[in-house]
Amino acid sequence: MQFDDEYFGTPAHVALARRTRDLYRLLADDPRYGSYGRNIILLGDQGAGTAKMIAAASRLVGGAGVHYYPAVKAEALLAGLTGLGQDAGCWQHCSGGRRAYELCRAIVADAPLPPDLQVVRLSADSPAGLVRATAELSMECGVAPLPGKFMRGLANPGLCLVAVDADGAPVATGASYRYTHPDSAYPDYAFWGALATRPDRRGEKLAMILGAMAIVHMWEVHGVCGFSTGIKADNAASMAVCARQGVVPGDWAFVACTDPVHFKGVTFTR
Repeated sequence: MQFDDEYFGTPAHVALARRTRDLYRLLADDPRYGSYGRNIILLGDQGAGTAKMIAAASRLVGGAGVHYYPAVKAEALLAGLTGLGQDAGCWQHCSGGRRAYELCRAIVADAPLPPDLQVVRLSADSPAGLVRATAELSMECGVAPLPGKFMRGLANPGLCLVAVDADGAPVATGASYRYTHPDSAYPDYAFWGALATRPDRRGEKLAMILGAMAIVHMWEVHGVCGFSTGIKADNAASMAVCARQGVVPGDWAFVACTDPVHFKGVTFTR
């Protein structure tokens, strides 16, 4: 299939994404699971077996996690995953709904991009070089790249927006994708984020504007009414950008792990 093998990042990132693709083909009809290409995601607390379910998927593909997990139970889950031989970490689950949409609609109306930049939505027609350069920009900013099929909006309903300069080089990006099963407890939520800005263009609110555009598009076009992203608690800069868009910490956590037998040093986001 077209773009089915368009992957970016280190060999470990590429291997993880390919195995995730293959396993998720078997799990896609199970409402307990979701994915936006990086890894297998368990949706919500599955009770006493949660750690074993995450670890099993991680052993198969190299990494897995759970979203919408109660933050008060995250420490115990981390301990359980460590006990099962996994390298585990926790991110704050930031989410937003109608207020996020309203704030982002105002941002889009009141804060246009600088005139030397053009917004491009990646698609099947986008040159391979632009898609790769966008993935490389994400990696340079500490964000794991998504497979090209997702970035082009061909795998899940969603989009990746890129601000390009006069030379066609990406200077900022933001994305959002549906990734939950319609019969799950979170049918109208989308992953949102992957915000990145080239160092020499920081301070111009580029990622914030692109992120706002993504939220407005997903709300109005794809019927998404909730947006979620994971951020490390000490990443104050990303927390501030998200807060301005109404995507804020709540009662959930993101917990993810990698399998040391497969990989070392694979990270998903800051």
